[in-house]
Amino acid sequence: MKTLLITALLMLSFSSFSQVTFEKAKEFMQKRCSDLKMEYVDGRSFKYDEKTTLYVFLTKQSENYCVSMISQYALEVMSAKCGGASKKTEYYDLFK
Repeated sequence: MKTLLITALLMLSFSSFSQVTFEKAKEFMQKRCSDLKMEYVDGRSFKYDEKTTLYVFLTKQSENYCVSMISQYALEVMSAKCGGASKKTEYYDLFK
């Protein structure tokens, strides 16, 4: 019985990890931009490997751009790199 309960809890937790869709990630990033007085520029889905999808976003504040990543497993920014116009170029180079 104890093993069955643990297995059920693990299945629930793993299924909740995969619940982040691109649309949810985009909404999250747009709200984050609004809260931080940034401009949402673009967002796309990027297949990292056969099991992992990353959602990559380009944002702007003044003359600086940021490339941020959210995974399919958690609705939080995993990493962000900011800089000048070169970050915008790096973002679009990911999808060539």
